[in-house]
Amino acid sequence: MRTRNALFLMAFAAQLAYGGLIGFYPVDGNANDFSGNGSNATVVTDVSCVAGFEGLAALFNGSTSYIQIPVNINPGVTPMLTMGAWVLPSDVNPVRGIISHDNGGFDRNLNIDYRGSCAGSACYAAFTGSSVLAGSVATANPADWVFVAASYNASTGAVVLYVDGNVYTANGFPGSGVAFTHIGHNPSYPEWFSGLIDNVFLFDQILSESEIAAIRAGGAEAIMKYAGPGQIPEPGTFVLAGGALLAAVLLRRRLRG
Repeated sequence: MRTRNALFLMAFAAQLAYGGLIGFYPVDGNANDFSGNGSNATVVTDVSCVAGFEGLAALFNGSTSYIQIPVNINPGVTPMLTMGAWVLPSDVNPVRGIISHDNGGFDRNLNIDYRGSCAGSACYAAFTGSSVLAGSVATANPADWVFVAASYNASTGAVVLYVDGNVYTANGFPGSGVAFTHIGHNPSYPEWFSGLIDNVFLFDQILSESEIAAIRAGGAEAIMKYAGPGQIPEPGTFVLAGGALLAAVLLRRRLRG
């Protein structure tokens, strides 16, 4: 497990120039936005905090848990989008939402899905506006954290899915979904994530494959290099259930050394 210092994150967000990061959620005991944009969570339901990829992570129960953030990723508002997170799923069937604003039109979305080229197997996936771009096979309780990300280019229709070091591409023009974003759930369907999600990030630009690789290798520190100089959220807003008390006792054997 990596350590993550909250003061370090705040210092980066306060000092560095804006570079496209529109939302960053380390979920270290709360659902505050550390991008510098102040987009703190407006709804947090049945989410606990436990030991994570770095510091703490959000634990989703697979049936009612989600975090709602006031970040609008509709193509008309955010034409270029890159979003991602580290995940450690405990259940991969049937469909499990990771990051989504979908309203039923295969809108911008990261999830675990059985459709597309996976043909019945659970895979990490992204929506393309009309179908599912399937990536690497997803397993419950993997030995290590899985890095997932997707980019959407509203001008060219390019959709790129990243799963750890693997890259998958498709073309598609997802339409407008809801005007907010859910972590751990599809806003329009009972597709709840089961397991842990950490370091959720959203950019209003298309990150290159090398930039994605740098984030995967560098974690929160690499993400915060893109942070803006805006208002830094105060600690404690929308505190998640459980907090650090659970960190020492849950999921130790699955954490990165």
